[in-house]
Amino acid sequence: EEAVLSGDALLKENHFDCTGLLTDAEENPWVIVTGSGASTLEWTVDAECGALYELEVNYLCLGGNEAKIQRRIRIDGEVPYEEANNLCFYRAFREETDESGKMRVNAIGDEVWPHQTELKLWQTARAVDQQAIYVDPLRFYLEKGRHTITLEYVDQPVVLGKITLAAPKVYPLYAEK
Repeated sequence: EEAVLSGDALLKENHFDCTGLLTDAEENPWVIVTGSGASTLEWTVDAECGALYELEVNYLCLGGNEAKIQRRIRIDGEVPYEEANNLCFYRAFREETDESGKMRVNAIGDEVWPHQTELKLWQTARAVDQQAIYVDPLRFYLEKGRHTITLEYVDQPVVLGKITLAAPKVYPLYAEK
């Protein structure tokens, strides 16, 4: 389907080198770069049946201030519920240790909070709520038929690869284990 971009959102071929990292160009030949302004991405989907869906996104964090990536989702022009105003996707960090690989300690022997370095890597995650109140990713009900999905910038720049509306994961019951 065709996607519509606005604000500072850009569609780029997947061989650009903004961070030195590339995705699998066969799986994601194009990526969408949403900057630090009022960018939106809008596309249409055809739901084969009325069901709950989760938004799964392949993404690469850009610059910013190490805060989580936040976007608002609209379905057919409406924010379906309050938590959909702040979908979150997290950055990845590595804790730095001293040369021996041990945690730093202060003068009285207490471990000191380690310095963290952001990892520049592609991640795939399902959208969660901003406050992490819910264990599972956020779910959106779509009736059978065509729908317009819009992602709007809330906070932090990002490169978006593949975006999927996926069925929620089904966990086995204790009796089935």
